[in-house]
Amino acid sequence: MQRVFATAVVGLLLVGCAADSGWKVAYEQERTTRQEQESRIRNLEAQQRQQPRAQQTPQPQPQQSPPQDRAMTRAESIAFCEKLNQAGEIAIRCEVFTMKTGTQVMSFVFPDWQTLTRSWEEITNYFAGQYCVSSLKMNIQAAIGQVLIKEDAFRYFPCQGNTWTEWDTANIQKPSNTRNQRY
Repeated sequence: MQRVFATAVVGLLLVGCAADSGWKVAYEQERTTRQEQESRIRNLEAQQRQQPRAQQTPQPQPQQSPPQDRAMTRAESIAFCEKLNQAGEIAIRCEVFTMKTGTQVMSFVFPDWQTLTRSWEEITNYFAGQYCVSSLKMNIQAAIGQVLIKEDAFRYFPCQGNTWTEWDTANIQKPSNTRNQRY
């Protein structure tokens, strides 16, 4: 009987040791996996920080532009929109207004489709995109709008939805054209 009891005690000790070392192995594997994942995440974040810089081509920036080392705040993007209207040589207008639904819209008015396609990427990359991103971070309903005078059309991009609405008739009442008319 003592022999059976001694064998059982030795067996339990061995099982306990095996279980203990099993937990240690599982813990080490989990720790190694976590470290590998964190390393991959750090590498991806570093690649994402480098990617926009690699994709940008050097373009002349307006003189009143803030440094591009950081993203514009919402207030800075709205201020830049207002400054855009003061630049006499630019045919694009920018306005910020609030719709009846409470959505705050940064709207760009272009004389025609050609002007929109020529300048939209730079506008989006420089400050309109920052307006959406910062509005979302602040939990503010916001949108970007596009208006085409010549085509009498408009559409908007709700920042929360990430899709443009279909083009619709703007019903713009155009004053009689003057020689140096700005829109």
